[in-house]
Amino acid sequence: MERNEMLEWKAEDEIGELIQTYNQMVDQLDESAHMLAKSERDNAWREMAKQVAHEIKNPLTPMKLSIQYLQQMIKSGSSEVIPMTEKISQNLLEQIDGLTQIATEFGNFAKMPIATNEKLLLNEVGFKCA
Repeated sequence: MERNEMLEWKAEDEIGELIQTYNQMVDQLDESAHMLAKSERDNAWREMAKQVAHEIKNPLTPMKLSIQYLQQMIKSGSSEVIPMTEKISQNLLEQIDGLTQIATEFGNFAKMPIATNEKLLLNEVGFKCA
């Protein structure tokens, strides 16, 4: 008998009632197991989304501050606007490349093949390793 396997009993007696109750409990246990698995998957995705959001937000603040600094320099008529624009532009391009890399890696993760389980005979694996 496998784990959580339903039982059959033809007679409508006390044992039949017990078996019917047992079968209902098996159904409830299976449903609980499915709900737990879904909850664990949802939690894993939430955690992944939180980490990806953090990795994306990390470079955004310095990027915004750089642009705001450049805007102030432009408004004040600073003679350093052109060299600072070049410096900030280079920095922004590097940050954008980093964000692109994060997006690419996340996209590649979504494309990963689904794992397949296979049975291995340890004695055969042992012979191949020897």
